[in-house]
Amino acid sequence: MPDLRIIGDDLWDNVQSIKAAYAGMAVPHRRRPKRLLSGLLTCGLCDSSITVIKSERYGCTGHRYKGICKNAHTIKVDQLEERVLCGLKERLLAPEMVAEFARSYHAGVDRLRAEKSAHEVRASRQLADLDRRINNIVTCIEEGTATPAMRTRLIELEDQRSALAASLPESGDAQIVELHPNAPDLYRRRMNDLQKALNADDETRREAISILSGLISGIRLFPGEKRGQVNVELRGALAEILGLARPDWASEAGGVLLVVAGEGLEPPTRGL
Repeated sequence: MPDLRIIGDDLWDNVQSIKAAYAGMAVPHRRRPKRLLSGLLTCGLCDSSITVIKSERYGCTGHRYKGICKNAHTIKVDQLEERVLCGLKERLLAPEMVAEFARSYHAGVDRLRAEKSAHEVRASRQLADLDRRINNIVTCIEEGTATPAMRTRLIELEDQRSALAASLPESGDAQIVELHPNAPDLYRRRMNDLQKALNADDETRREAISILSGLISGIRLFPGEKRGQVNVELRGALAEILGLARPDWASEAGGVLLVVAGEGLEPPTRGL
């Protein structure tokens, strides 16, 4: 329908040539957040995002812009960052937390092993029954007494056996996590280094922000009982936190590598 055209052929062809010229170019990396807590904050009352709403203060967008939340409390950006960094450094890998993690982890491993064993027993019995029924049909086929229905049933039984065999877990026990005996201390030292890097040049700061924000799975803010009081619920990303506590940790973000020297570190203790 030429009468509906809004651009001419020349302009169209020119745009297509420009698109083709840029098609093979690499997509630039996503920009790292400028703020430490960008994208990590939600309201504990309405689950709306928490953003900077006025005068460098974090507040609930559900209250501020939508009127759907009663959480009118706000908190200064630097004050919240300080509280979160303190929580990351002092609470999320405290010795009692490490002990609780080890206890819960081993209980989970034991439960998975028990479930795996029970499943293997049931599957072995079912496989034996399928093998017996398949062999009976094969014997009939070899003796020349098979019917078309038996051949169809043989294919069905073989499919069932393949699916059951594929459902069996791979051999070998679950790998036991090893935690360095000095993991809490090593973790805090690296946290101190990362915190200092927040005051360095822009590139170092952005890398530090990227690493630190990766240690957090989420932060929820609740209004406190007192006027202006804000309660903070910090959820850590356990795998990243434990990774930071490893002696051989190094930043994978590119650019500056923030590594703490490991002099005097003892070998890791097995079983944790």
